[in-house]
Parts: sequence; structure tokens; C-alpha cells
Amino acid sequence: MSAFPQLGVEPIQNSSVKLPVIGWVKFWQSRHIPDGGIVKQARVVRRASGWYVMLTVQWDVSVPSTIPHGNPLGIDVGLTNFIATSNGLLVKRPRFFIDAERQRKHCCNSALVGSV
Repeated sequence: MSAFPQLGVEPIQNSSVKLPVIGWVKFWQSRHIPDGGIVKQARVVRRASGWYVMLTVQWDVSVPSTIPHGNPLGIDVGLTNFIATSNGLLVKRPRFFIDAERQRKHCCNSALVGSV
């Protein structure tokens, strides 16, 4: 794996990427680079299926802030109780194995009692 942290200005042209020291390398672009995006870094990786170029792209995106609504709730997963919430709700832990074992014993015992 080789990393190229500084690619320069417009490193991608006509399905080729300009890598420092190596020069222009043809590649198949699987995704479109967004408008206003700046290619900051390239990483060349060899996998069993071939060689790949991973590009790191930077662009300005406005992320909307979330508006808090409702009542906040804290949830804790524990050992004695499966779930404990901040409003006092306690959910017992599921006992799948113990319940299945109890059913198995009940089935086996009833089968033995009927066969005598």
C-alpha cells in the first residue's frame, strides 16, 4: 500500500490520476467526485482482485442541526437487568437457555411417563 498525501492541482483528468513520482496512471472511476470537491489524498492498494486507487475528497457541506424534541432518555444495558432507562423502567434479562432447558426436561419427562 502506498499513500500520496499531496497530489497538487487537478490530479484527475480523462480517467487518469497524477501520482507523485509515478506520474499519470489510468484508472476506472466508480463514483463521481462531487462538484466543488477537492482531491486531497490518494492511496494505492493491491488486493487479491487487483490494484485500487482510493481517493480522499474534501468539500464543504452544510449539515443541518437537529432540533431536540420530546424527552431525553438514557438507556443502560446491564447484567442483572437487561435494560435500565433513566425514567426508571427495568427490563429483566431474557432467559432463553434456561426456558428452553426447562421445556426440554418437561418434554422428556412426559414422554417417559407415558411409555411405562
